[in-house]
Amino acid sequence: MQTLLNPGEITCRPVLICAVALEAGHLERELARYGIHAEVSVCGAGKANAAASAAMLIAQQKPSFVVSFGVGGAYPGSKLGIGDVAIATCEIMADEGVQTAQGFRLIEAVGVPLADGADERGANTFPADGGLRLVAEQAFTREGMKYRSGPFLTVSAVTGDDARARLLRRRFGAVCENMEGGAIAQICFRHGVPFVEIRGISNIVERRDRSRWRLAEAAEAAGRAAAVFLKSAAVRAKEK
Repeated sequence: MQTLLNPGEITCRPVLICAVALEAGHLERELARYGIHAEVSVCGAGKANAAASAAMLIAQQKPSFVVSFGVGGAYPGSKLGIGDVAIATCEIMADEGVQTAQGFRLIEAVGVPLADGADERGANTFPADGGLRLVAEQAFTREGMKYRSGPFLTVSAVTGDDARARLLRRRFGAVCENMEGGAIAQICFRHGVPFVEIRGISNIVERRDRSRWRLAEAAEAAGRAAAVFLKSAAVRAKEK
């Protein structure tokens, strides 16, 4: 896995990106509680919004790293429950490719990669920074927060049936589904900017039933987790 920062080499000048105001509000309250000053950007839902926002913010602010955060769905078998926290080891653009008579194949089968130099798992996969992820994992462990790390999938259409959820889990071994993180990771990859992604779990990826989703609870978990991570990253930066 690509690692651009080691835990002892972190400088704390982040860009923070989420999809909707609900997510931003919870993080801003947590940042205020910790006395951390950081701007939170609300990009809007989906890959196009996320990529445009990440590219603009990287160009304007020249961050030391990017934090993608918000809510997400947990795949069956991930051992994540509603209100838990997921940390990305990588982001996979799960529906960029070609549908053949023999089934779906990833973008590398088309012969036009999403970005040159993607990691060994294939042209659809963009790694999260190992050093930043370790800082997050250590911070969450100290705080007694329930979390799991693993691959995230970014999709254009949210999965809304059990069979599709099981298929994606088998195909990618993913723990969490979202609509923005892969696009942000791809932009970070292209610009050589370290990337970390933290999400609170709002629902299990299964047959769609919005009555069972807990968006506010998940946004609160994501906001607290992102703030705990940033506090730890800031301490590391001061110790440098």
